[in-house]
Amino acid sequence: MYNKLKFSCRATNCNGYPTFRVRLNGVDCVVDVVKSEYFAFELAVPVQTQTHVLEIERYGKTSANSLNEHDQILEILDVAVDNVSVPKFLIHDPCKFVFDDQTHHGSCYFGPNGTWTWGFETPLITYVLDKKILHEAQYNQDYKFAWSYRLGPDSANTILNEIESTIKHVTKIYE
Repeated sequence: MYNKLKFSCRATNCNGYPTFRVRLNGVDCVVDVVKSEYFAFELAVPVQTQTHVLEIERYGKTSANSLNEHDQILEILDVAVDNVSVPKFLIHDPCKFVFDDQTHHGSCYFGPNGTWTWGFETPLITYVLDKKILHEAQYNQDYKFAWSYRLGPDSANTILNEIESTIKHVTKIYE
């Protein structure tokens, strides 16, 4: 079983569009030459419990791709899991873009050649829900979203286990 991880991106053409390659856990899975301003690419990510590292290496940019006010760039606009956009903080908080011995945390904008790295866990749906709950708990001192205080990490699995247990109990009653 797999989750579909979709990256929606934007690129600018300055003597050509950017080139990039995507590695998941050190294995090349997408090598692309962009052919339009807006584009997307998808990855099939196994659902089993695991920590992953996704890298997007932007390469091949030369001085010919940066002229006066025009520059060749690559930018991640949105990331979706099974066609549902994930909150922006979930991408920006743990990611970094490294180039020329510089590290830019939280950047999804690639001007120079370099490598963007994002660490995440699967199953993706559980990871997204857990991170969202932890993120909201930091900012909701007024209990505006009280449900986030009752749930915590791994809450999706806890709820699923409770549902399965209830189904077993109800099934025994009707046997």
